[in-house]
Amino acid sequence: MMPSRSPGSTSLSTQNRPRTSLLPVTAQWTRDLFAGVNRAVGPSDFTVVEDTSTGKIVSSLCLISQTWNIGGIDTPMGMPEIVGTHPTIGGAVWCAGSLN
Repeated sequence: MMPSRSPGSTSLSTQNRPRTSLLPVTAQWTRDLFAGVNRAVGPSDFTVVEDTSTGKIVSSLCLISQTWNIGGIDTPMGMPEIVGTHPTIGGAVWCAGSLN
């Protein structure tokens, strides 16, 4: 899987580097989150999308929960991270569907 991003966007972490260079870092980050390094994130915060016709994983993401205080009101939020889409799939469509 590859990190996904909107067409035409740039990211400091992926700019001018092959996408595969992020895989070891992303894999370790994912293992850390599953292992409980961040107590606010665990396996239930990950979504994996399978193509049931092939049995292959085509998309995944992690929703990191946060609470923001806006005008004195604690407001639950979620920040999508570690978003990945199989290179042959339209990434934005699969990932957006994962958030529902």
